[in-house]
Amino acid sequence: MNDRIIKDIRKASRVGYTSAGDVVSLLLKSGWCEVGDLCVAYELLKEGEELNATAFFQLPYRLDISSGKRVSLQWEHGAPVLAFSARTVGHAHDKSSTSDRLSNQLSDIDRMADYTQVRITFSLWGRRRQYYRAYLTEIANTNGHSRKHIVKAERSWHVGRPLTAETYESDLCSRLYHESVRIMMRVVEAYSTLARDPIVEPLPALPNFFVMAKNGRLILRPKHENDEQEARPRSCASGTVRGSDLAEATVNRSKFSQYERFLVDAIRHIDSGNPNLAIVQAVMILDWFANTILAERLIKPIEQQLSRDPSVAEFVVGRIWESKGKRSQIRVRTIDKFKEYFSLIGMIVPPKLIAQLATVIALRNDIVHKRQVESVSEDLARNAIDTAIDIVRHLMLQMKIAVDMGQFE
Repeated sequence: MNDRIIKDIRKASRVGYTSAGDVVSLLLKSGWCEVGDLCVAYELLKEGEELNATAFFQLPYRLDISSGKRVSLQWEHGAPVLAFSARTVGHAHDKSSTSDRLSNQLSDIDRMADYTQVRITFSLWGRRRQYYRAYLTEIANTNGHSRKHIVKAERSWHVGRPLTAETYESDLCSRLYHESVRIMMRVVEAYSTLARDPIVEPLPALPNFFVMAKNGRLILRPKHENDEQEARPRSCASGTVRGSDLAEATVNRSKFSQYERFLVDAIRHIDSGNPNLAIVQAVMILDWFANTILAERLIKPIEQQLSRDPSVAEFVVGRIWESKGKRSQIRVRTIDKFKEYFSLIGMIVPPKLIAQLATVIALRNDIVHKRQVESVSEDLARNAIDTAIDIVRHLMLQMKIAVDMGQFE
């Protein structure tokens, strides 16, 4: 069956405008995708009458998403459906018979390395959708460069410039590329937080990008840049991220706070051989988080309630929270903020997490006041980061519920 599908894809890609006699073989040899990727995408595109196209590209790290799951996003354009295949490559891809335009941007990796094949299927939108069938018809009937304008100048989204099937194809591929970049900025950011993996970070460009049209035709993005990709350390994240969680976190950025992202970033200190710094940073971020939330949700309302007597307000706040003047400082211990103060605004940290936090703070104090050169173990540092993230996420969830119920404005 795969042989028949590849034959159809090869036939659709040979007609019309192409940069190679057999672009399918060149892409497969250079590792831009695998046979199975092309076959699955082709079968999905052929289902139904939907006017759609699939973007292919790779990421130089591993994304573990629930196996067999496709991730549908509620997105501004194109109703994108994402699919991920995490793979490992142990040698450079075949560079023979490939042009610079088809060289693999990940092919310089000369060791066992992880990468992820990504596919995004888009439903075409806007004015490009209106001319998609005309484009497919024209390229199927053309062996060379057609002069026929499938988009007249007065209807063109490129002001005053008509589009042939060739220029429409180039424009479509570039539009899907830029939309894919936008999507992956959000997807990778959400994944990194969910998986607690700082190695995974958004890319400014998507390596080995091409598009499959509705009829199976493969379209390379014009002026494909062969920027060298640095080999990245292998991910230390464990477990698999559920596709539904990834979709929700991608669309709803408020699901994760900046504090969680900074905590995930602190894992870099562990990976670079400085677990002590990771623990110190984790406690600093927790303190920053507590100070910000409590100042807004607790201290500010107290000041407002006592606003008729500013001296009383200053006295009370100075005793329960922060002294004033040149030596202004918050008087409350970090552990007490989470153990006692959050409960005053209806947000509870479970006793188990409080006990774990006490251990992390004690370890941080030991690092700051007693340790000189000796490092804690990586496992201890990772546990500390996990505890900090769990606390922030637990409280942020409660705060979101409170907001939804109208308790917080």
